[in-house]
Amino acid sequence: MKYILAIGAFFALALAQDKTGWPEEINFSTVPTENAQDTTDRFEPFVQYLNETLGIKVNFIPQADYAAVIVAMQSDNLDIGYFGPNSYVDAVKQANAEAFAREEAIESGLGYHSMIITKADSGITTMEEAQGKSFAFVDPESTSGYKVPLIHFCKEMAVNPKDYFTNVAFAG
Repeated sequence: MKYILAIGAFFALALAQDKTGWPEEINFSTVPTENAQDTTDRFEPFVQYLNETLGIKVNFIPQADYAAVIVAMQSDNLDIGYFGPNSYVDAVKQANAEAFAREEAIESGLGYHSMIITKADSGITTMEEAQGKSFAFVDPESTSGYKVPLIHFCKEMAVNPKDYFTNVAFAG
């Protein structure tokens, strides 16, 4: 059975009970939030913790994008994945994934925050100044990099990004 990891030490503690029938190693990945090396570096302490706590080898396998993580799970090349809400729903549909833990930030609890970032020398400091410029979302499967900002544009600003900006793309 495939699982989704939402993160936290709870997962290791819950699984560390009885190792009967456990595999010798498991493959773990996450939806990318930065380049592959930075993602690997960020998750290395967690992978080490899992190796030590579980007593089995945990392989971290960075993926290029959200779809690659789901495809790896779908093709049985991935045992555990860390997904955001939207990609988790896709993983359930496409890879028969099942959640067993979730992330909760110590300071803010559950939730998403998105930021719109411009170059420091662009002169753009408000959404009105961004109108008519090029704009890039992160990935169409990203909750914080596409879904949350899209809701802001559509509901709060009452605009369609494709009409508000001259060019809308996905930066990955």
